[in-house]
Amino acid sequence: MVTDKLEHKRIGLFGGSFDPVHNGHIYCAQYILNEYNLSEVIFIPVYIAPHKQDQTITSFNDRFNMLNLAVEKLQNITVSDYEGQLKRVSYTADTVKMFVHKYALKRSNVFFIIGNDLIESFTQWKDYRTILNLTSLMVIERKSGIKNISKFIDDDVILYSKSPMIDVSSTKIRHAIANNKSINEYVNPMVANYIKVNKIYG
Repeated sequence: MVTDKLEHKRIGLFGGSFDPVHNGHIYCAQYILNEYNLSEVIFIPVYIAPHKQDQTITSFNDRFNMLNLAVEKLQNITVSDYEGQLKRVSYTADTVKMFVHKYALKRSNVFFIIGNDLIESFTQWKDYRTILNLTSLMVIERKSGIKNISKFIDDDVILYSKSPMIDVSSTKIRHAIANNKSINEYVNPMVANYIKVNKIYG
């Protein structure tokens, strides 16, 4: 769980569906933690994403449990159930605002982690400027490479992670399970077992 004392610490906020969390998510979190000397990276699974309201998504509890299993033995990487407690559509700007205000975080100490594949739609997010005003935007390069971000956002408010990418996605994992293929190389063994025992995705 998230520590109560975050003031004066450098915090990475990593939001997403994590359906399921995979080794790529974990590797990026660990890499950024060290790359930017962060005190903590917090995974924030969404309850219902605004842009996915018409899509089927695994229950929050299952996604939250899988994340906790994936980070159980890691240092300074935690999981927040904040959006799950809301039990409604949640907007990133509101979540970021909550963390910044609750823990009295300075903008220079808060990093919002995002894949470069989301940059084009980022300016369509509700109150996206709030995110830029309260955090430093940390962009993870995806396999397709860094897009020309300056077309969408002023480049001087962005930091780039050099985290190497692992060729895996949550969609790829769900498809593998649907086709009775092993996912052991893509997820933590405890996550794989959780999926099997609880018959998720299958």
